[in-house]
Amino acid sequence: IFFPRQAEITFDRKRGIVYTWWEDKIFACRFENLGFVENRLGLMLFFYGEWPKKDQYSITSKYVQPTDKAYFNANDDNSYFMALVLTFMEQGKEAVITGDSFYRKPYPFLRVDKKPKDFDQRLEEVLNREHALIDIYAEVALKQKKPL
Repeated sequence: IFFPRQAEITFDRKRGIVYTWWEDKIFACRFENLGFVENRLGLMLFFYGEWPKKDQYSITSKYVQPTDKAYFNANDDNSYFMALVLTFMEQGKEAVITGDSFYRKPYPFLRVDKKPKDFDQRLEEVLNREHALIDIYAEVALKQKKPL
């Protein structure tokens, strides 16, 4: 009740970027730098953005869940949902919506998280810095001593 409805995660196929915002902070990256981890709650997508506050940049994550299940309980569930997300990124919504249309009524919220001011300029600033994700992923892989 106290939190605003989060902004949708937008996949801009023309520009090859994915972005969202939360409480006046912008998160984005290019498709090729998008990181993800599967677990039983869904897919955790990793973005670069204005975190913990504007004019400071770091990695952050957002969960994405399928509409037909709120949790996963098998490896096949994870693989299928990730395949849908990747297909959507590559081919668009027509490749994953099998019916005539798709609409899911949003949950009720008292307020909606508004698009940040100077959005386009700030998005470009994040995208100019998001190459740091590659180094962050490599650093995590070295700590785990296994490839990503």
